[in-house]
Amino acid sequence: MNLIKIGRALLLLVIAAVAAIVVPYYYWLAFDVRIPITGARYSPVTDKLILTRATEKETKYVDVDGKSYTRDEFERLTPLLNYRQLAMAGTMPETLRGVPIDVKEVALNNLLVRGVPEYLDVPQIPLFPMLESQSGRAKLEMPDEFFRIGQRMEFLDAKTNRVNEERSVLFTQALQETGFAFPAKHIDGNPTTRKAFDEGYFVVDAADHLFHIKQVKGRPYCASIKTPDDLRIRYMIIQEFALREFYGIIIAEDGRVYLISYSGYKLIALPIPAYDPSTTTLMVQGDFFFRTISLTSPGNLNVTVTDRNYNVVDSYKESWPTKFERPPGIIASYLFPFTVSLSDWSSSFLNLYVRCSHWAGLVGIALSLVIILTIWFVRKKKIATRWFDLLVVAGTGVFGLIAVLLIGGVDDSV
Repeated sequence: MNLIKIGRALLLLVIAAVAAIVVPYYYWLAFDVRIPITGARYSPVTDKLILTRATEKETKYVDVDGKSYTRDEFERLTPLLNYRQLAMAGTMPETLRGVPIDVKEVALNNLLVRGVPEYLDVPQIPLFPMLESQSGRAKLEMPDEFFRIGQRMEFLDAKTNRVNEERSVLFTQALQETGFAFPAKHIDGNPTTRKAFDEGYFVVDAADHLFHIKQVKGRPYCASIKTPDDLRIRYMIIQEFALREFYGIIIAEDGRVYLISYSGYKLIALPIPAYDPSTTTLMVQGDFFFRTISLTSPGNLNVTVTDRNYNVVDSYKESWPTKFERPPGIIASYLFPFTVSLSDWSSSFLNLYVRCSHWAGLVGIALSLVIILTIWFVRKKKIATRWFDLLVVAGTGVFGLIAVLLIGGVDDSV
């Protein structure tokens, strides 16, 4: 095979690869369907879950019994969630479930923590600011030094990039005294000054043990946290709440979820099914009376409602066809043996995301082969000398067909 034939073969592959990105993009641009996003809120007034279905035009509110509500009715049925609107309108109830309602207490007890698939796809720069948790100042301040935990804990000056040996030794010794095994596997915290107070970081060491590290008046605070022997932490969501009920959430490798409570670092297992955080969004909402835990993935909603002690009081499941299970998606699976996109709903980064159609894609490949063979037969081309073209079409279906048709006249002897 001469250089011209090699160049043509490479050009075929490049065009097929580009077509695998461009053609499905415009296909879905033309035929994509908007799937209503379903959420759930628990009403302390009716003791029922109210579903919110957001479409392009409006949001519909309906309870699990099928009864519909207006937006105003929904807000009155979920007063702890919509207390600002109700307080402004003067319709906030004075008591709820026999408990006097104070707006400040409502705000204090309202919690929201979200774990989205994008969190797993974010590269972590292994440098973290160690905020002072008890500075005596009205606001938190960002320090001039950042730390990392490799074979020891090191503090680096952000301006000079020099290691602060004194602080490095101080914190390293404190970790060693608590039984920390270097290096760290995970370091998770909430490194921002836009919060009322700081709780530092929760760190998984080389032996998969969990530790709490923060700075208190310039000194290290280190605590070892007892965890189940079989717990392997995938990632943690740490978020400071004025309520101080829990430090954050642990998502395990096997899909279990725990809260890290303020009560002696006790781990509270959430009564929800194990889930895959790379494809499912976890949302924990709390109010004065209940905790609503939602697992949402493409095509599925699983909601568990608990009391403040995390005992289940209600649950709800719902499923619906994803876009790939609807007519446009089914047709696409037969047309395209695979698709390549530069973006994906589970990530905020540009990359090459490949989705295979499995056996359904063979239909598109067969149809593409029939089309190209028919064209060659009509044009009286020598099929035996065009084996590479057939190979490309057999491997990529309609994308290879487009490539062959586009450059078929460049070298008619291949």
